[in-house]
Amino acid sequence: MFQKATKYEAKVRLALVGPSGSGKTYTALRIATEMRSLSGEKAGRIAMVDSEHGSASKYADLFDFDVVELDSYDPRQLITLIHEADKAGYFCLIIDSLSHFWSGRGGELEMVDRAAARSRSKNSFMAWKEVTPVHNELVDTIIASKLHQITTLRVKTEWVMEKNDRTGKTEPHKVGLQPVMRDGIEYEFDVVADLDNENNFIVSKSRCPDLTEFVGKKVGPDVAGTIWTWLQGAPAPPVVSPPPVQPASPPATADAPRNSRSQPRREPAPADPVQDDVPMELQALWGQMKNFATTVAIIQGIKKDIEEMSGSDRPYYDILGRYGMNHANDLRGHKRSEVKKLVRELYEYHGKCQAALSEPPAAGPDIGDGGTPLEMAGNGPTPDKPYQGTDDDIPDTLGGTWTPPPPEESTQGDLELLRQKQQKEAKS
Repeated sequence: MFQKATKYEAKVRLALVGPSGSGKTYTALRIATEMRSLSGEKAGRIAMVDSEHGSASKYADLFDFDVVELDSYDPRQLITLIHEADKAGYFCLIIDSLSHFWSGRGGELEMVDRAAARSRSKNSFMAWKEVTPVHNELVDTIIASKLHQITTLRVKTEWVMEKNDRTGKTEPHKVGLQPVMRDGIEYEFDVVADLDNENNFIVSKSRCPDLTEFVGKKVGPDVAGTIWTWLQGAPAPPVVSPPPVQPASPPATADAPRNSRSQPRREPAPADPVQDDVPMELQALWGQMKNFATTVAIIQGIKKDIEEMSGSDRPYYDILGRYGMNHANDLRGHKRSEVKKLVRELYEYHGKCQAALSEPPAAGPDIGDGGTPLEMAGNGPTPDKPYQGTDDDIPDTLGGTWTPPPPEESTQGDLELLRQKQQKEAKS
């Protein structure tokens, strides 16, 4: 049941984003040290995960902290280190920098490349379904940690020509662009600050009202004090396990008559075959269906895969026939919702073929020489931005209406033939 909200004491999640030379490591250590001094003498120590080849230890004469230096950046290793820091009772953990666990040696991008190389289709987009759970576990571990977290992120940089107000001359200036990490990572932090090469500290996102739109230079005690004050609140309540789920009451029998006033049980409505529990890769295929040509290319790519795996194009044409089509070019005049159902049915049959061949599910639909759906369209959903719309907010680029006829012959027989073919090949 709802109850009055209470502000409890909390741990900060702070992200410092900036190019090389902007002072991310120094600022992280300074803020952590100031917060530790404000917390009292019993506070634990500061721990740091250094992915910058020992650069943090150059500040060991200025700050007191423990460090782990890494030269490979598997995100699962970082998850383990966060848990170890929790168990050891550290006051704050600094991750410097998180970007290496994205693009560094052994990071998420390299994991995707390896997964794609193992797959049948060599499709890197399909490989994300293997790496995304690891990324999500890393984010969840950072959020659920029992200690303060300060994370630094590199940014993609470029040189721009800007006028120097002091000299009046146009000079090259290095500016930071997008953080080097998976899109949307900034949503996971309480405070996100951008640092530049002049050591300006510019808050771009804040749950702390006193830091909203804050701009400072070479910050330290001021920002640490503001954050520390904001984190105070009532003692955090103990974690209570949810009560066990009670088993459902047994149905009424002749010995236990039903209440005559009770309403008849209603069966749940059937799930929407298009929007219910849609895999991310299928969402991506739907998202690429921006125009007729791309949609036809996607369908023909799935046909190619089905034909290669099953040795026959009959299942493909059986499915098309159920939607009143003889060829992918017959899409014109059909509503987008019907085309999505068709693509989903083809996608699911594609998965059944993979299962019959005992191949890992990472081998997804391929659209042949045109490249992957993402490579062709370029502006659809990605693992960072999956398709989240509905039929109502998508332009009906295919136009027209059509009601599909009842299903005809099932393709289950073709799957059985495929399995028999595989068994004969194995014996031979």
